[in-house]
Amino acid sequence: MGKGVYSLAGSAGIRLLLLLVVLLVAGGIAQAQDAGTGEAIDAAAEWLVTTHQNDDGGFTAFSSGANAAPSDVAGTADALLALAAVGRPVDELLAFLESQPEAVAETAAQTGGSAGKLVLALVTAGADPADFAGADLVATLSEHFADDGSAGVTDPYNQALAILALAAAGEEVPQEAIDFLLSLQAADGELAGSWDDGFGTAGNPDATAMAIMALRAAGFAADEEALQAAGDFLEQNRLESGGWGYAPGFPESANSTALGLQALSALGRDFEAAMDALLAWQQPSGAFAADFGDGPFDDFFTTLQALPALTGQPYPFVGTAAEPVEEAEQEATATAEPEATETSEPTETPLPEPSATPEPEPTATPEPEPTATPAATEVATTTPPPAAEDAAEGMSPVVAWVLLALALLGAAAVVFWVRSGRGQ
Repeated sequence: MGKGVYSLAGSAGIRLLLLLVVLLVAGGIAQAQDAGTGEAIDAAAEWLVTTHQNDDGGFTAFSSGANAAPSDVAGTADALLALAAVGRPVDELLAFLESQPEAVAETAAQTGGSAGKLVLALVTAGADPADFAGADLVATLSEHFADDGSAGVTDPYNQALAILALAAAGEEVPQEAIDFLLSLQAADGELAGSWDDGFGTAGNPDATAMAIMALRAAGFAADEEALQAAGDFLEQNRLESGGWGYAPGFPESANSTALGLQALSALGRDFEAAMDALLAWQQPSGAFAADFGDGPFDDFFTTLQALPALTGQPYPFVGTAAEPVEEAEQEATATAEPEATETSEPTETPLPEPSATPEPEPTATPEPEPTATPAATEVATTTPPPAAEDAAEGMSPVVAWVLLALALLGAAAVVFWVRSGRGQ
């Protein structure tokens, strides 16, 4: 009897050890994936700053290179949002915008989309949009909303952007603004649950993703019917690679994939395949590529849209500006969950604006301006036990995980060997 109990206890111990090994290996894999995403963020951010930031600290919308054209508010806001979302220093960008009070005010006065871009970027960078460059940009944004709920725009993308920014600034989103956005959602057929791009392309993942994030930021629960339908549309129309094209039947686009990833995150859905698809677009330079049919090429705007999505978080990113990120040890900053707004939950990206700047990559993918919402799903990270941390000091985290797993596996083998009688 005692021997049987002892044998069972030994068997259970072996199973426990083996389970621990499996968990440790899984943790090591997750940590390796996080490290890879951190490296992708580092490379993309470095490419943006070194090849496209002008000497005055600003950026040019749809930039073709540093100092190739004067800095402008729209391009700098796009870069500010992308870099702040991943915790990069943005003091120079903020200083440029502050030095352009008239241009900032004029840009914000154009539409709710242009004002929303500015407000969202400033909030993400930790600045106060209600008192910036001598203007109250939150008040300007609010004034764009008409009685019918539209924010001085007719397309879902920019309406979503305006709603996102208002929520990020801590303002209550008017019910009329939400109703206006919902009135543009497709209700029937294969495209049910989606939004169009406002320029003639139905079933647009970009606008659909933005609308999802905006509604989440405005307080909608992820299981609300409109959001479930939108999430189902994205799931049903993704490509085998895990990414999306600008519309069903279009080839994959890194821009659409980035926004779709953030939308799934906002809904609490799995976005691992989308992340893999997005990372496949990164080039050796660190930039993310666009492809209009002649092959991939390093693209400024695509990189801006990809960066926030690499965090695995949705818009809005609130107050995520951080100290300079120098080494791989700060990869955590890249994947750290940005603070969400009161009504936020997880899930992109930079955002150009139809009215303020030329339509994003019109020829092949007329991307409207991207945006974000609250953050919800965290990129899972695993912390080794204290003993493992001590042993792992001075070596790669992944190597430490593997060595610890092998040690436990060896212990399990010894126990099994002894209990089977072969050790006698």
